[in-house]
Amino acid sequence: MGRRTLELRWRRRRLPIYVAFLVVVAGVGLGAKLATSTRGLVTGARPVVVPALQAWHPSGSPFSLGASAAIIIAPGQLSALKSTAVQFAQELRANDGGSAPAVRTGGSPDLRAGDIFLALGSADSQLDDEGYTLHVGASISVTAPTEAGVFYGTRTLLQMFRAGKVVPGGTARDWPAYADRGLMLDTAAKFFPLPWLESEVRYMAYFKLNVLHLHLGDAQAFRLQSADHPELTAPQHYSKADIKALVDLGARYHVRIVPEIDMPGHMDEILAKHPDLALKNAVSPGSKLVADLANPAAYTLMRQIIEEYLPLFPGKYWDAGTDEYLSDYSHQPGLLAYARAHYGQNATAADAYHGFVNWVDALVRADGKTLRIWNDSVAGDGVVRVNKDVIVEYWRHTGAQLDPKQLADAGYQVLNASWTPTYYVLSAGDTGDKPNPKAIYTSWNPTRFQDSGTDAPVILNRIEAKAVRGADINVWCDVPEAENLQQIRDGLADPLLALAQKTWGSPNPTATYARFLKVAASVRRG
Repeated sequence: MGRRTLELRWRRRRLPIYVAFLVVVAGVGLGAKLATSTRGLVTGARPVVVPALQAWHPSGSPFSLGASAAIIIAPGQLSALKSTAVQFAQELRANDGGSAPAVRTGGSPDLRAGDIFLALGSADSQLDDEGYTLHVGASISVTAPTEAGVFYGTRTLLQMFRAGKVVPGGTARDWPAYADRGLMLDTAAKFFPLPWLESEVRYMAYFKLNVLHLHLGDAQAFRLQSADHPELTAPQHYSKADIKALVDLGARYHVRIVPEIDMPGHMDEILAKHPDLALKNAVSPGSKLVADLANPAAYTLMRQIIEEYLPLFPGKYWDAGTDEYLSDYSHQPGLLAYARAHYGQNATAADAYHGFVNWVDALVRADGKTLRIWNDSVAGDGVVRVNKDVIVEYWRHTGAQLDPKQLADAGYQVLNASWTPTYYVLSAGDTGDKPNPKAIYTSWNPTRFQDSGTDAPVILNRIEAKAVRGADINVWCDVPEAENLQQIRDGLADPLLALAQKTWGSPNPTATYARFLKVAASVRRG
């Protein structure tokens, strides 16, 4: 991944780097009717927020947030919505320095002018798991089928209130077009301290991004505290208490923490401690040491590693990487014999690799999780087919691997992690690829898959949105010291904003990227 660039660095394009640090926590403008009384940017009568609302219908009187405002939770829903309501109240206080609104339960007849009503329940099937309806009049109501939807409604309100305590009357219906919208960090190559990660979770949630993917085990380091295999843990690592704190924070902000421990390739740090489990004569594009998939003891070690951490990450995903195992199978008689013993006489040595992916899938599924893998291991050759219940993170197409359209046609769900435009690579000098936020905003969406192995990106194809899980920005730390933590945060600011807009899938709030930057200046964090 970041280490993938070793084989391709000489072919990299130099992309413009759009870097700006996000400086204000907030939201943006109001409708044109209120433009004279607020400092927000406006587009007709539609509140301008990031990501933009899917639908807005102006009507009725505006809402005024007063000192006596209360946040009202629908009867019987206190346990489900109290955390969101209390957090929202605290954020409103931070927004203007005033006192936090009171939080109490009550029905819609109890609402007074200036109150905000939060409720679960909706017959609107289009809202799905993360959508919400927002009605603004003398009081405000946020209703949604799920807690996540109510939470996202409060994110929209925070942005609107940042522009002023008066917001225009109307009704919004808002929902994401894609389920997974996020950020991947190569913490194996560069350690990102817990406070830095926590800050990113809050920032991501503010713009309705919902997945933080942590690449925790690779050739450079194994970043998790281990009780079963303490010999693996790097000096700089996350304790189990650290991970619990991050997972708990993610739950409050509806950001899923997805762990990735790469295997059976990229296992240098693990196999250096267990050299007897490494494949002999391995020719790998990504690492020096890979697991011997013909050795039962290698499976035992990998199972122990996975099973130690499955309970630590209670979310819906587990990422096993599974990329860049071998580039040459011709000198692996042990793998060939293993594959034929398990999958029949027509099996190839590579089928041992494809079968491993299905082995991990079964292990993860037994814990109620969905497996995510990079697209390297999903090929059209051999006799073993990788299970269709995995999510394939597409980054680059080579050899016998299936391209995005072939993956979709075969029935896989695909996440767009295409090198262009999602790769943010730390490299010496100006040689590392960086996302182009202007291009993301103006000409890209998650159905567009590209490759960057040549001077100009190749648009492989577009696939139907229903086959696309979403997209993320991928930070690979080839040269960890090339950027410090603040530089990375600054460099991710605009790409994440553009990604938030395109993965939410609503109409762009402005016609030009320059105008979008002006909107973004009003909604950025402090």
